[in-house]
Amino acid sequence: MDEILEDEGLVSAATTDAGASAFAQLAGASEPNLMLGRADRTLEALVREVMRPLLSTWLEANLPDVVERLVQAEIRKMSNKSDR
Repeated sequence: MDEILEDEGLVSAATTDAGASAFAQLAGASEPNLMLGRADRTLEALVREVMRPLLSTWLEANLPDVVERLVQAEIRKMSNKSDR
């Protein structure tokens, strides 16, 4: 499984760049009263709102393959145990 994570990132380079840019802007904000649009919105809620569609897209594209690989690995393990 570690090989899989080394070969392909969890998110695309464009997503990584966009996230890094957003955090750089946040870190560079010089005003102590950083407003997030609405007074009742927390940074956590904002991050969750931004990440939800990105995570959903990634899961839609990759989850079936990940589950299939893991199921096949478990089947192989069970088969190897029963052969012994």
